Amino acid sequence: MEWNQMIPEFDVFNLDESLHFYVDLIGFKLVYDRKEDKFAFLQLDNAQLMIQEIDSENNKWETGKLEYPLGRGINFQIDVNNIEDIYTKLKNAEYNIFAEMEEHWYRKDDDLLGCREFLVQDPNGYLLRFSQDIENVKDLKEFSNKEIRALPYGELIKKLETMSPDEIIELSNKVGYPVFARLCMGELKHKFVLLQDGAAAIIVNEKGQILLQSRADSGKWGVPGGCQELGERFEDTIIREIKEETNLDVKEEDLELISVVSGQSRRNQYPNGDVVINNTVFYCVRKYSGEMKWDKESKEMKFFDLDNLPDVRNDPDLIQIYLEYAKNK
Repeated sequence: MEWNQMIPEFDVFNLDESLHFYVDLIGFKLVYDRKEDKFAFLQLDNAQLMIQEIDSENNKWETGKLEYPLGRGINFQIDVNNIEDIYTKLKNAEYNIFAEMEEHWYRKDDDLLGCREFLVQDPNGYLLRFSQDIENVKDLKEFSNKEIRALPYGELIKKLETMSPDEIIELSNKVGYPVFARLCMGELKHKFVLLQDGAAAIIVNEKGQILLQSRADSGKWGVPGGCQELGERFEDTIIREIKEETNLDVKEEDLELISVVSGQSRRNQYPNGDVVINNTVFYCVRKYSGEMKWDKESKEMKFFDLDNLPDVRNDPDLIQIYLEYAKNK
């Protein structure tokens, strides 16, 4: 057995009660004890701890009055191999948890160190922070879209402070600029009214019908389109969005500019409460190729005659602009 270079020793009110907590509930191993001194040496994974029942008459190291909670002003981090097992045992025993299990990320230079941790007080009041590493993520770009969205605001900002503008642009385009912008707003992310630049298109088939999609989040019918990414041309935006939402391929030379649409008619509120005002470059597409398929953003997609359009529309202003445009063609 190897001894750690630092091993804390806790004065405890009752040795048996403390042993029940550390050995039976937490899972420490009793390495050895001295019953005559009411002392025990414990180990869990690589963590080592000594506990001894308070003997006020013979305690030469007592620096002050010992009263609950002991260890005020300090917490002891204990790295473990199976934090879930310890947490579950304590919950099943209905033991009071000081701070529930959470995932945290801490910055170390240019790295983010991830861990799951919770805090609990032992029967004497000592505050213990049990922790288990998740992984050391060297580059925020290695995070998935879901992980970036779940990253605590403070840790996201710390990481962004170390990144170059080009790296931030790349990260933003991975998540999507509107989502990325809101993540950077912290508590205001669902309060701030965001100005969004983007592109949309009316896709017309050989019968003169126009393609509309029923949005999965609202059920309203609208035209294909979406937000511009940082550094992206509007032509590239609409070609990308048409491909993502309809699986159709469009060439740049087949984009027919209808108008640049802005103002209050471009205000939109999402089901989660986010409010945006769009500046939209609006195109008409008559030539396309590929087999039409829709992604998770749509419930349905179909071509409609101009005199038989659905009443519930997501982009009524754009559709009306196209109807006026078609009259003059």
